[in-house]
Amino acid sequence: MKRFFKAMATAAVTLMAMQANAIQVTYSFRVNSSGPSIYPCNAGILNDNPYGGDKIACYTAHTHKKCNPNCVGLDCKGQNNGDGPNLPNPNPTPSGFSSLFAPPPPSFNQGQCQNAGGTWTHVPHNSNQDQDGHAPWGFCSCNGSPLASGTCESEGGPEVPQDPRDNACVCTTETGRKFGNHMTATHVPWADGELSAGPETTTVKQAGLLGKFEKVFGAAPLAGEVEAYNHVLKTLVFNLGSELYTSKYFVDICYRGSQIDHGIFNTKWKILGESALSDFGVGGNTNGYSKLAGLEVKAFIKCTLRNKSCTAGNCDDSNDTISDSTVAWFNDDFLTLLGGTKPSGGYHGEGSWTDPAGAGAFQTLLGGNSNVDLGDQKAPRFCKVRYVFSETNGLDQTTAIHRKWQKHGANICTHTKIELGDVGTCTNCEH
Repeated sequence: MKRFFKAMATAAVTLMAMQANAIQVTYSFRVNSSGPSIYPCNAGILNDNPYGGDKIACYTAHTHKKCNPNCVGLDCKGQNNGDGPNLPNPNPTPSGFSSLFAPPPPSFNQGQCQNAGGTWTHVPHNSNQDQDGHAPWGFCSCNGSPLASGTCESEGGPEVPQDPRDNACVCTTETGRKFGNHMTATHVPWADGELSAGPETTTVKQAGLLGKFEKVFGAAPLAGEVEAYNHVLKTLVFNLGSELYTSKYFVDICYRGSQIDHGIFNTKWKILGESALSDFGVGGNTNGYSKLAGLEVKAFIKCTLRNKSCTAGNCDDSNDTISDSTVAWFNDDFLTLLGGTKPSGGYHGEGSWTDPAGAGAFQTLLGGNSNVDLGDQKAPRFCKVRYVFSETNGLDQTTAIHRKWQKHGANICTHTKIELGDVGTCTNCEH
């Protein structure tokens, strides 16, 4: 019995010793999570009109060769009023063959005409150019122009094409060049990078003038630039109906960078901006819209950079604010001065290409595969990438091409990528 109690006492002491050595711990830690967001956020359109007045670009309807806007028709001669040969008269009067009711007086017979170097044209009986349906008549011409006397060599006068389809000089008008271009966009509020359920809004803007874009968001340059970050474009169409190819239009891609602080790492970033198009309508991809318009494409990027915002990894819980002091934005000078006013300490760049027609392959405008050091161990906070498409074939009045009537255009695609390419080494880490 004594041995039994002794054994029980020994077990109790052992159990008490095990309980005295028990240990546990409660430990908490933090997870910070924030990913990037990228989305189409704004668009704009303007129409260049670098010259005033009617009859700036004048061509024959058939050959599209330049013609004299003050002399329309085969026999709109225009007098020089003694100021020199072949100077047009502001108010020329029809003469000669252009009238269907009064044929020119035949000052030559056929032999005299041919001896003078002209061409004798015989108008058959009962033709619709006969004066009254009676006797046939003829007239003498020199390269299509009525020859009243002398010889072809001494007539001097402009050479008029023989084809009657060239008997028209088609010219632009001042307001026809100025108006006729607009855009239509649908958009919804930004909802953490997703297309929100609404409300969906449709915005229609007539093209701006005097080098100022009309935009989906904001009449004032800065207000609209900031407001755009809070919206996502769903659809966008540019409708161009001006008489010449002089329109400019753009689309913006907004980027909200991750709110995670990368400031202790020597990070490198990859930035890519590229565009492709496929012509439809007149000419396809060989001589279609992009060729007819002389389309040029440029891309601009501006970024504000994230400052170090975490202490010992414990970051502020508040989200970044959208304001003119935090986001990247363009002013109206960005086509002539790189990006206009640049954000302090920010990142900016641009690129272009001028022959977009082809098989529809993407052409690189910004960046590529190389890593970019944004400086001072910083990451992009907010970026805006602007793709600008400019019609150039209507800007020079000596070579301007009239906009084709047959409906034509292009399906345009942009591709934008901003990514962390290399984390690099940690410069403020404890080892």
